[in-house]
Amino acid sequence: RAASAAGALPREEADAVIAAFFFVQGIRLRSQAAARTLADATANRIDPDQLHELDRRTLKEAFRIARDLQSRLELDYQL
Repeated sequence: RAASAAGALPREEADAVIAAFFFVQGIRLRSQAAARTLADATANRIDPDQLHELDRRTLKEAFRIARDLQSRLELDYQL
C-alpha cells in the first residue's frame, strides 16, 4: 500500500499483491489448523493436490503475481 501511495507501484498491482499475500497466508493457516502439530517441519508445506480446484487455480495465480512483483523489483532496483 505504501509503494502504491508513493507512486512506485500501480494501485491495481498493489491490490493484487496484497490479495495474493492474504490468500497464501489463509491457505497456510488453514493447513496449520488442520495439522496435528506445528512443531512438524512440514507445517508450512501444502500439497496442492489436497486443495479444491478453485483454490489450486487461485494459488497458481497468487504465485504468478509474486513472480511478477519479484521481476518488477529486479528491474527497478537492478537486483
